[in-house]
Amino acid sequence: KTSLVCEARYLGISFRCRLQGPTMRPYPPLLIAAVFIPSIAYLSTKTNWPYTIFISLLHVAALKETYFPSTKPSNRTDSLLISPNIRAVSWLLLSGPPPPHDVQKVRQMVDLLWPNVWRGIGLPRGISVEEVAIPATNSNGAVVYTALEATVPESVRNGHLFRPTDDRDTRAITNTAIVFVHGGGLISGTLQTEYGVSAELSKRCQCPVLSVDYRILPESTIEEAVSDVVAAFDWMALRHGTKRISIVGGSSGGILALLSGLSLRDRLRRWSMVRAENDKTASTGKTAHAPYMPASLGLLSPGPGLEWLSNPPDVHWSSLTTNHLRDGFMAGGFYHFVRHLVFDDAVTRQYFALALSDLTDLPPCLVTVGGDEVLLDGGKLLAKTLGVANVEVTFREYPSMPHVHHALYFWARESSDALDNIVSFVMQGKIEK
Repeated sequence: KTSLVCEARYLGISFRCRLQGPTMRPYPPLLIAAVFIPSIAYLSTKTNWPYTIFISLLHVAALKETYFPSTKPSNRTDSLLISPNIRAVSWLLLSGPPPPHDVQKVRQMVDLLWPNVWRGIGLPRGISVEEVAIPATNSNGAVVYTALEATVPESVRNGHLFRPTDDRDTRAITNTAIVFVHGGGLISGTLQTEYGVSAELSKRCQCPVLSVDYRILPESTIEEAVSDVVAAFDWMALRHGTKRISIVGGSSGGILALLSGLSLRDRLRRWSMVRAENDKTASTGKTAHAPYMPASLGLLSPGPGLEWLSNPPDVHWSSLTTNHLRDGFMAGGFYHFVRHLVFDDAVTRQYFALALSDLTDLPPCLVTVGGDEVLLDGGKLLAKTLGVANVEVTFREYPSMPHVHHALYFWARESSDALDNIVSFVMQGKIEK
């Protein structure tokens, strides 16, 4: 009961306050919906009941905003922006059984939760979305297959391209673009997982945002997942002809953004070495085109894999134990399950150890973590290691925030402010707040 009331307050519905407050109007339809929707959702899906309640209350919140609009509209986003306490979502997720430690069931749960969330919110005003096919590229950034010529299914990945429908601000649209990488522990997630975050970034930045459907583990390799993100980066560079492209990702999307930045750096190094050894352009008078590098990397609650920043890997961060009862998105030892599933593979361990051994020559990086998340120590270690490697790094720790809290921008002011900081970093290279 306490968890339900806290979650209801977190979503701005707050049944208890509305019923007890002398000046507040009770809303019987919402109370009925709060009981009816979770019951029907649970019976039809048979999924983990805390997640079912979470989804259902999101729909109740949408009903509330439809029939009883907020009297305090935000000038930043079309959202409820009610709660000053985001920890309530952690209490709700911890109040029931932990997420199943089965990769297929995890995928089913993720595919149930977030698509329903974003379907209820819808696209922000002034933003359109287009389904695109992203061809694979080779080590030089040249297209290997086109959508029509592809003979291998994995050679072309799907993507969602979000962009402003009003393109009067041609400077921002021409000079800035974002490749967004969704989370899911490297083992789950689709284009729908952070659909709303990608769309909201496009709205706030007023620039194109490409979300890529990369291959996931264990069916594919980490190298293939990274190559899909790199291909999306190259596609965006060719499509929009701009060098100012940032790669941004949350959770496992954050670690893939980092690994993709390292892969693009290595590609540029190889290109520079070949040109230095065999500089044919000097004799012909032609100018060789260097491969693009990201303008910046947005690493939001990055992980898994930051344990390999240490040698040997450090798997005993204090935040793994001190925050395991606070971080609702990692409830029930979920991070340990993901880490063991991903890094049981020796090839994956070797890839991370080699890639993270050299973080030099990266573009400016933003590293964000929540003060209540289990990956807190990993984010701090990443920021410190980037600084030692002489990379320009901006680090933000948000007190009392869980893992990837930026994804809850629609409901919480703290998360919306965090998303504003990401926008400031991408557009201006700095955070003002």
